[in-house]
Amino acid sequence: MATPTLAGAWLELADGQRIALAGTCTVGRAPGNTVVIAQEKVSRRHAIIHAQEQNEAWLVDLGSSNGTYLNDRRVSEPTRLNDLDQVVIGGTRLIYHQGPVLDPAVTTPPTHTETIADLRAATCFLLVADIIGSTQLSQRLSAEQLAVVTGGWLARCRQLVEQSRGAVDKFLGDGFFAYWHAGDNALTELPRLVQGLRALQDKAEPEFRVVLHFGTVFVSGFAWQGRESLWGPEVTFAFRMKKLAGSLREPRLLSEPARAQLEAGLAVTEAGRHSLVGYEGQFPFWRF
Repeated sequence: MATPTLAGAWLELADGQRIALAGTCTVGRAPGNTVVIAQEKVSRRHAIIHAQEQNEAWLVDLGSSNGTYLNDRRVSEPTRLNDLDQVVIGGTRLIYHQGPVLDPAVTTPPTHTETIADLRAATCFLLVADIIGSTQLSQRLSAEQLAVVTGGWLARCRQLVEQSRGAVDKFLGDGFFAYWHAGDNALTELPRLVQGLRALQDKAEPEFRVVLHFGTVFVSGFAWQGRESLWGPEVTFAFRMKKLAGSLREPRLLSEPARAQLEAGLAVTEAGRHSLVGYEGQFPFWRF
């Protein structure tokens, strides 16, 4: 499963030091982070800069007590970074840069053949999750409280996804989209993931919904950037499922193709047949 990377991106510290960003990186006090800030006000795993398709970088606070600040405003949800944005963590200022290349003197531009997109089909499990009532939550909580609640939830969900050998494809402000290639032991890993997500839902910190679909998607990417992007009707179907789950007030919704794959590992009940915008007919869905 390819991991998206960033091309021509780096962080600049106050002393002029540059830290190249090859892809998603973590920032925190613990030695294992990509960027280590050894200060008491910095959490062990404080924030991440997440590489997404289209060569985008998104800043995500991981529920830290003292917050992550972007251009002097506390980050309360995943936010896209732009060239020259200033990130402050525990008093340390990091300037985000993103240009064509990090060092033109030593970096060789891609050849014509390397810029051709790699397009292929892949069968995947697709999971979309989002916070229920995120707008009301943002009105009820202060920016600091919202950052802790949202960031902590995203961090816990991301850990569950990665422990089950999946990958977060993108963060969505109040949610995320993750996937598993069908051959990556998904039939064994996904039931355990569901147990973990149920446990988080029981805590309701915050309340969230999750939908799971299975289908063939298109995977496209550029070899020289090492990133991939999932798209196609089945991806759209999964996001339409999220909206359906919201209208039905269902915390968990499973498509029929996903149920057929996971029926041995999940207990399900019928949620009826429903239509989705942009798709003909009605489809059976299941609670899990």
